Amino acid sequence: PTTDKEKMNLILSGKVQLVNLSNLNEIENGGIKVVKAHFCYVDFLGYKADPSSNPMFNNLVRSPSCVKTMFAYDLKEIVKLATAMDRSDVHAIEPSGFIFH
Repeated sequence: PTTDKEKMNLILSGKVQLVNLSNLNEIENGGIKVVKAHFCYVDFLGYKADPSSNPMFNNLVRSPSCVKTMFAYDLKEIVKLATAMDRSDVHAIEPSGFIFH
């Protein structure tokens, strides 16, 4: 994607995944730090076909499909846009347990 609109559409449609955050040490008006969110296409189909070849998410992030498609977007802006899309009739299911590894 080359334009902010293309990037925004990919993020909000869920076609790309958030894989990293970076602090640019820039301060915007109001004293809030600028944080960039990094997104890419993660090859989950390849992972599902052979999970042992990429046992950790970090392996998927370093894969050629992710590296070639990675782009950054302002985190504050994308959170604002995503929050505006939230539906009030959707509710989270309470978890019954957690697995830590």
